[in-house]
Amino acid sequence: MRLRNKLTLISAVFGLSLVGGITHAMWSDAVEFSGTTVNLSIRVPVAPSAPTPGEVSASTIAVVCPAVPEADYYEIQLASDAEFSQNVLTVETPNGEYTFTGLNPNTKYFVRCRGANAGGAGAWSPVVEMGTKPATPSIKQTSVTTTSWNLTCEAAGGADGYVIELATTANFATIAHTANQQSANFTGLSATSAYYGRCKASNSAGSSDYSAYISIPALPASPTLSTTALSSTAWSVSASTVAGATSYIIDRATSSAFTSVTTVNAQTAAWTGLTASQAYYARARAENSRGSSPYSTTLSIPALPATPGVPTATNVTTTGFTATCPDIAGAKTYVRYSTSSTMSNASAWATSPMTFSGLASNSTYYIQCEATNGRGTSVGSSASVTTLVVAITATPGFKYYGTSTQLVCTDNNSDAYVVLAASGSKPEGAECGWEYQLRGYWDPNGYVNVAPGAMTHPLYCEFQARARWFIGTNFGPWSQLWGRYAPEPGCV
Repeated sequence: MRLRNKLTLISAVFGLSLVGGITHAMWSDAVEFSGTTVNLSIRVPVAPSAPTPGEVSASTIAVVCPAVPEADYYEIQLASDAEFSQNVLTVETPNGEYTFTGLNPNTKYFVRCRGANAGGAGAWSPVVEMGTKPATPSIKQTSVTTTSWNLTCEAAGGADGYVIELATTANFATIAHTANQQSANFTGLSATSAYYGRCKASNSAGSSDYSAYISIPALPASPTLSTTALSSTAWSVSASTVAGATSYIIDRATSSAFTSVTTVNAQTAAWTGLTASQAYYARARAENSRGSSPYSTTLSIPALPATPGVPTATNVTTTGFTATCPDIAGAKTYVRYSTSSTMSNASAWATSPMTFSGLASNSTYYIQCEATNGRGTSVGSSASVTTLVVAITATPGFKYYGTSTQLVCTDNNSDAYVVLAASGSKPEGAECGWEYQLRGYWDPNGYVNVAPGAMTHPLYCEFQARARWFIGTNFGPWSQLWGRYAPEPGCV
């Protein structure tokens, strides 16, 4: 209880009236009573020593006024000037401690205090300068590359010092880099690591709170590029989704060196109007605020295969042949056959070279090649091949006609002709060719080939022959059987 209140209580209890003045200079250990009058003098507290600051923030200052004897309470003043004429705040506190709030950050203030009791307030303490800390700063990014990050710490109202910290985790458990300056360019950073930055400002009152952090992600990994659609004049590609990527870039070029590129800023690209005879190359990269990933593996499409030439036919038999296409760089070749020059009703494409069997003898077939690669297919012109005629296995014969002997090839049993091909019919479109030897009135040497059809000779004694079917220059095998005629009367 303050002394003034104590005296009032005494007066009320004893029915006394207080008289006399209270001065700063007088002090009495006893209270004297004279009738109903009490005379006393009370000494005020002496001036305390300089106040000291307690906890300080950007908007608060805690002040502690040193204790002095006889003080029942304390007055503490805070002002923006040493004369205490501007923005003066005065508070009373029973224990000499008080926290001023709502102050401006990074600002100097002047503080004094004094003790007080019933006798009044004592003298003021020496004036002490105190200040608030800087406000919580903000941190800003001025530039970023794959391996560097330039940061600036900005504090409202300024500060005397700054600290910028970098960490690889948001809780800043381990500080990777520190700079004791307002702006710093951190270099040598790992492209595969994310980074977090924060800062604080300081002055004579201490350091501010840390700013909110900002971050940069790890550089994204390279995407995988794949073809989603392809034709001879169109190509669509797509880059795979990469963690941390915010955008994608796809390049297309006509050279694997990518000396001249067409760029699409998207995760997919669809190109049309391409030149069929031109190869193309594509690559992709992922991006985020840190930068661009390395390029993906190059994806390419070849030029449309060159038109293949006509195939060649080898190993031609009476029932088949082998067809071979010319080689085409970067392509697979396939072959087919048909009985029509328009290649209607053609066989299925087969890998070249291919042997076709089970065909009709003495028949014309048309063969054609195609070349195929990832870009498409080119089809060449056709060529013809004719299978061989069947072998003649029947014994040839002959018959008299008048004074001459006429030998005729036939495929029936007519009395007018000699039976020749008893084992089968004459091949369609075939003619008969003879080779014969005569002995008699004159004696030619060796065998003589004659034109197709009937063979006539008037004078001979012995005759033997063999025959074969042919079409044009396409000859079948010779018959292995011979005909023979007994000597005519008069032959020697």
